[in-house]
Amino acid sequence: MRKVLSVLRERELYANKKKCSFAQQTVEYLGHSISEEGVEVDPEKIKSITKWPKPTNIKEVRGFLGLTGYYRRFVQNYGAIAAPLTQLLKKGGYKWSAEAEDAFERLKKAMSSLPVLALPDFSQPFEIETNASGYSVGAILIQAKRPIAYYSRTLALRDRARPVYKRALMVVVLAVQHWRPYLLGGKFKAMKIAADALSRIPAEIELRGLFVPMTVDFELIKKEVHQDLKLQKLITELRELKDQQDSKYSLQNDVLKYKDRLSKYGHFLPLKHPFTAKVVAKLFIKEVVRLHGFPLSIVSDRDKIFPSHFWQELFRVSAYHPQTDGQTEVVNRGVETYLKCFCNEKPKEWVKWLPWTEYWYNTTFQRAIGMSLFQVVYGRKPPALLSYGSMQSKNSTVEEMLQERDEILSALRDHLHLAQEQMKDYAVRERRHVEYCVGDCLSKDTPL
Repeated sequence: MRKVLSVLRERELYANKKKCSFAQQTVEYLGHSISEEGVEVDPEKIKSITKWPKPTNIKEVRGFLGLTGYYRRFVQNYGAIAAPLTQLLKKGGYKWSAEAEDAFERLKKAMSSLPVLALPDFSQPFEIETNASGYSVGAILIQAKRPIAYYSRTLALRDRARPVYKRALMVVVLAVQHWRPYLLGGKFKAMKIAADALSRIPAEIELRGLFVPMTVDFELIKKEVHQDLKLQKLITELRELKDQQDSKYSLQNDVLKYKDRLSKYGHFLPLKHPFTAKVVAKLFIKEVVRLHGFPLSIVSDRDKIFPSHFWQELFRVSAYHPQTDGQTEVVNRGVETYLKCFCNEKPKEWVKWLPWTEYWYNTTFQRAIGMSLFQVVYGRKPPALLSYGSMQSKNSTVEEMLQERDEILSALRDHLHLAQEQMKDYAVRERRHVEYCVGDCLSKDTPL
């Protein structure tokens, strides 16, 4: 008592007299009864649990598990016992069964005979007894042969597939992490205890017989397959199934970017998964070789498509020198910025804006070369995109199309200006002026 009051005085903390109890044999605190014997559950809470009616919906199951889970440190293998009830909480999984009924009654029985847990003595070492089975793991924190707390956990399917020794090591790690506040800074030892019945309850295995005839009539099978409408529908869906990537909005979910090393002129071509080296090669010949001829060398970003059949005889980026592909990385950032500005209101339609992205990229003035990429390739400035204005057309359809084009051009100019400002801000933010003097020490970063 003197130590507690001294700490309060030193830290200038105050205790509420109405909430203080002195010279008491037992103190009630947060649903627990604390005495010199240890910590036990408030008897009134036990009565509430034992009188709990059978749940009829998920909300009632959640309430029961919430109350019992608060005292799970008193119940050995709580996770294994409550596992059938926990499964009912899954979406669409509520179906009261005999297994759930048995778990409900066993949990109420376990809660009615809870042990008195010892209070920890941090001057003495702790012991952790662990147990791992194929379905759950459990541990007990012990001191002077008295339990301080219980811990249990039902294993997920991926954990059940682990070897026995890995499950045994896993429960030690989980227990140490769970009781870290008790164990930190002190000495403790972990040991394996004998298998208990609760963690060794086998799962029900459903056996199905499979009969295979000695002779197989393949023509009959083909006929049955063609006549089965459900099977034909499934086959059609599987044939149309494509690998899904990050974008869920468009079938065109990748951009193939080509950039001339000298002129910096670029082409941006949409691709949809799955694509192979053959598809990329055909697109390369159709959209690049057709216009500019075959290049003397090709530098790629080492995508898994490029080291395959088509690219094996061409030059590739050195595995440890990604800076040789710096032009591609710069183009990637530029394309992302342009597309974000062009289709920020309708991101699903990014494929439609890709040709305009390529046009603005190639016709924008490049400070490094003093002209636009269009001028480098064609030797002249790009033709101006004239506005239709208030001119009249005898064809109403043509007039509507031209007016729509004017609106698009106006939006494009605004978006281009925004993109250029963002790229300028990025360049200024990344740039810093550094001056070196004779005698300064420099460090060189060499990749392994």
